[in-house]
Amino acid sequence: MSLESPDTKTPPYALFSLRAIGVATLLSGPLGGTALISINCHRLGKPRQRNQAILLGTFSSLLLYGAFLRMPENALAKIPNLLIPFISCWLTYFLAAKLLRKTLKTHFAKGGPKASAWSTARWSLSALLASLGIAFLYMPAIEPYDFQGDAYEYGEQKHLIYHSPEVSPHTLEKLGDLLTDWEYFDSEYRYIAEVRNDAPEPSITLAFQREHWNDPETIAYLEGLKTAIERDIFEHSITLFLVDEDMKNAYRKPFKNDLIKRNER
Repeated sequence: MSLESPDTKTPPYALFSLRAIGVATLLSGPLGGTALISINCHRLGKPRQRNQAILLGTFSSLLLYGAFLRMPENALAKIPNLLIPFISCWLTYFLAAKLLRKTLKTHFAKGGPKASAWSTARWSLSALLASLGIAFLYMPAIEPYDFQGDAYEYGEQKHLIYHSPEVSPHTLEKLGDLLTDWEYFDSEYRYIAEVRNDAPEPSITLAFQREHWNDPETIAYLEGLKTAIERDIFEHSITLFLVDEDMKNAYRKPFKNDLIKRNER
């Protein structure tokens, strides 16, 4: 029989320190830090605080990713790269200190074990994967190339034609037929385009890799396609735009046949 009183007995369970919680937040966002807080609360027999930490981590991650995806690019570019991780780390550390500082101090003073760095890294990785899963929830809401309006599905491959409200289904169907004839739409892959008729003249936007924008063959192809759209779809001039994107930006420019200008010189 142990002679130790309950107040002095060494706790058998390991807890994550405030520093470990801060590191987890820095590595994997608010979900990582709040995951460690919830584990501590679970081991301490505090189910209410555990559930609150889980909900807070999930909600804050959803809010953070949603704000990033909806923030204008010019505003996002002004935010220092480390500002958001720093704020997340500080807020999570503050939450952990408010909930657990006294408990952790008592736990470690009694010789209670501290969760290992490996355990912190493992839970941080799990939280990072969960955060990526949350980010993917937003992916269907992100329109490719910053296209606007509704998307019309064309053909068996369900190619997407984004359009302004003024463009009729008949026009969209005719445009889909023409893009298929010109092999922009094909039967193997799903392609995308945008047509708008809410400006002084209609505009068509097509996705092409930027490295081919100035190729003579691409320019000749686009000139012929533009002429066909003007003749067969709208019966007057249009503006043709080219778009491409990478992990950071979407690129867009009006198509101009520089080959004609060179030949005229």
